[in-house]
Amino acid sequence: MKIFYSLVSIGLLLSCLGCKKESDTPQVEAPFNQQFTLGYPQTAYLPAQSAPELTISINDILDTRCPANRSCFLAGDVRTSVGVRGQNGTNQTATMCLGCGPGTGLTDSAVVQANSRRYVLRLHTVTPVAAAAKSDYSVTLTVKR
Repeated sequence: MKIFYSLVSIGLLLSCLGCKKESDTPQVEAPFNQQFTLGYPQTAYLPAQSAPELTISINDILDTRCPANRSCFLAGDVRTSVGVRGQNGTNQTATMCLGCGPGTGLTDSAVVQANSRRYVLRLHTVTPVAAAAKSDYSVTLTVKR
């Protein structure tokens, strides 16, 4: 019976060590009309966390770019899905792409409507190229109002 309780205790301890609170991920205060960088899955508050007009989150990254140490027939592209929340709590998703051709319908920019105004999001960079894990990525954006 002692062994059973010891194993249960160890299991609980290990499961608690694996927990990660949302607050463990540093939040970013980002200005409008200037570049800012988010790691996956960080959140940016524009212009300030205390009273954000917009909240931007990196939802997903799909990277098919050719790694630097490989020779590829196609260069590939990187698509980034961004969650946008206005002051009233309305959520939207915008998808932007670097390296997408004209036939995809995706570009490096997206327009969203929030707080009764128009915002233009622009994707500048996604680094590194072809990372092993999404948590390794950083995304540089601009939000113009």
